[in-house]
Amino acid sequence: MAGASKKPHVLAFPFPIPGHTNSLMHFCRRLAACDVTITYASNPSNMKLMHQTRDLIADPHAKSNVRIVEVSDNPGNSMRSSNDLAKGDPSENLEKPIVAVRAMAASVRELIRKLQEDGNPVCCMITDTFNGFTQDLADEFGIPRAVFWTSNAISDIYHLFLPELMSKGFVPVASKFSLPSRKTDELITFLPGCPPMPATDLPLSFYYDHPILGMVCDGASRFAEARFALCNTYEELEPHAVATLRSEMKSSYFPVGPCLSPAFFAGESTAVGRSSELLSPEDLACLEWLDTQKESSVIYVSFGSVATMSVEQFQELARGLERSNQPFVLVLRKTLVADPSVHDFFEGLKQRIGKRGIVISWAPQMHVLLHPAVGGFLTHCGWNSTVEGICAGVPMLAWPCMAEQNVNCKELVEHWKLAIPVQDDRDKSSTVSVSSERIADLVVRLMRGDEGREMRARAREFREATAAAIAEGGSSDRNLKAFAQALRDFV
Repeated sequence: MAGASKKPHVLAFPFPIPGHTNSLMHFCRRLAACDVTITYASNPSNMKLMHQTRDLIADPHAKSNVRIVEVSDNPGNSMRSSNDLAKGDPSENLEKPIVAVRAMAASVRELIRKLQEDGNPVCCMITDTFNGFTQDLADEFGIPRAVFWTSNAISDIYHLFLPELMSKGFVPVASKFSLPSRKTDELITFLPGCPPMPATDLPLSFYYDHPILGMVCDGASRFAEARFALCNTYEELEPHAVATLRSEMKSSYFPVGPCLSPAFFAGESTAVGRSSELLSPEDLACLEWLDTQKESSVIYVSFGSVATMSVEQFQELARGLERSNQPFVLVLRKTLVADPSVHDFFEGLKQRIGKRGIVISWAPQMHVLLHPAVGGFLTHCGWNSTVEGICAGVPMLAWPCMAEQNVNCKELVEHWKLAIPVQDDRDKSSTVSVSSERIADLVVRLMRGDEGREMRARAREFREATAAAIAEGGSSDRNLKAFAQALRDFV
C-alpha cells in the first residue's frame, strides 16, 4: 500500500462536559502510545484539564503524538468549568454543552479542511456517541467514524435499539409519578442478550422529561452508521453484553476501558504522587486529613459534576452521615444544592462534627479513592465514578440521579455485588426520598457490617481483574492495538 509507512492521524471530538472529555483524552493518551497521531479538539474551558491529562503520558514520543487544538464553542454560549456548570438545575447543566458542541461543529469542519490543505489529513474521526451529527462530517470528507461510548456495554445495547424502542412505544418512558402508564407494564422482550424487562429499567435519559432525551435519540440514530465502536468497559466485566454487541453490530466493537488515569493501575495507593501543581490547597488539606484516619474507616460521598439535590434531601444526607458516627468526606459542590440556605446548615454541620468529617467544595477523587483510609464510596453511579470505585477496590452505596446511572446501579448491585442501593421503593418524586435514618443504617452496613466486609474483599478481586485487562496483553490492551492496526490500514 502506497501510504503504509505513514502514521495514522485521527481527530478526536468529545462531548464537552468533564466526564466525557477526560475519558476520551485518557483513551487518546493510550492510543498515542500505539504510534497514532491524534488531534484533539477541545473547547476553551477544558483546555487546561486536557493538557494535564496528556501530560500523564510518560513516553516523550507518545506525548508528542497528541496535539490539543482549541476550537470555538461560540462566545455567546461559552462553557464553564466543571465546578461552575450551573446554578443547581440539571437541565441547564446539560443543555449548555448541547448548544456548545453544535457550535463547535463549524470549527471542527474548518479544522479538518485545514489539516487536509496542510498535507496532514485525518484518516478517522473519533467522536462521542452524543455527537451523532458528526457522522455527517465524516461522510462529507469521506473518512470513517469511530463512535466513543463513555459508559458501559449494556447501555450500548439500549442505545443501539433505541430507534426500535421508540417505534414500539416504549420510549419515551413515562414516569409513574408524572404521567399515566404508557407501556410501563408491558415487558420488553426483543433486546438481544437481555432478559424481559419493564421500560422503567431503561436508562433515565430515555424518560420523557429528561433534558438530554433529544440528544440521546439523535446520537443513537447514527450509532449504527459508524465504522467502529469504542466502549469504556472491558470484556471480563461485561462478557455477555460485549458478545451480544459484536454479533448484532455491523461496526467493529472494541471494549477499550477503563479509560482512566494510569495511577489507578499503578498498584498501591502510595504510588500516587501529590503534586502541588495539580492539587489545590483544599485538595491537599483533604488528603492530609485522610492521613490521620484509620485504614478503611472513611466513607467518601460525591455526586459528580452535574447532579443536583434538594436542600431538604441534602440535609437528610448530612444528618445521616452525622448519625452514623463514621468518618466521612462529603463533597458539597456549589451547584449541587441551589437553595442558599444550605450554607447556614453547612456551618452548623461543621461545628457539630468537629474533626470526624470534612465537607469540601470539590475533591481530588483519584487520590481520595486510592487512599488507604477510604473504605466506602457513596456515589451517584456516573460511569466514570463507578469504574474508578471498581479500580480502587472500594465498595459502594449506589444512589443514581440521572442519565444511565440507574443502569450502572443495577449492574453494581445485582450482577457484580459491589454496592448496596440507597433508594428503596418510596415515592422518589418527593423532595426527600431517602431518610437520615436509612442513610445512617446503610453507612454502618457498608463500613462496619459483614456485608460490607464481603463487598470489600470482592472489590479487591475486581480491581485485580481490571488491572489485568488494561495491562500489556490484557483484553483491553489487545482491543486497543487491534483498533490501532485497523487505523493503519487506512493510510
